[in-house]
Amino acid sequence: VVIRDAETELRAAEADHYATQGQLFARGNVSFRDLGTGRFMSGDTLTLLEAGPSGGTDQLTLRGRPAVAFLPREGSAAGAYRIAARGLRFEGERYVWGTGEVAVERDSLRIFADSLAFDRQTGSLLVVGGARMEEEGTVFEGDWMQVRMRDDIVESIEIEGHGHVVNDQI
Repeated sequence: VVIRDAETELRAAEADHYATQGQLFARGNVSFRDLGTGRFMSGDTLTLLEAGPSGGTDQLTLRGRPAVAFLPREGSAAGAYRIAARGLRFEGERYVWGTGEVAVERDSLRIFADSLAFDRQTGSLLVVGGARMEEEGTVFEGDWMQVRMRDDIVESIEIEGHGHVVNDQI
């Protein structure tokens, strides 16, 4: 099945689209591409609940070891994000939540944890459960980690629970 409009393209083995309710359910080797931003998502199942006429934000959920690529914000020199997890949920373009074997990659940045909450607008990323971050030869580990970025560059890291930092220079 291929569903395409001016802004998006969806490919899947099966899909049900309820236009009047603003709902889309897709199953089986799902790929979803935002043609405007170049954002790409893939997974086993996809659920899209579109914002209604009274406002709100679209909500999209992927399950089954999905992978996602984001383009960086305009004016940022950083590369695209790749986020993989057993489950991912998006609220509009701003929020991303990941659950189960979360992995985030971008340039030299690598982050791994059991769960993720990412506010793309503020650059705040919270990873919980076996949190590990690798960047430019330094490894940060803890039970949970709050990473704050400005213009997609790591600005601060707060680590809680069995936290430590490993670097060849230290």
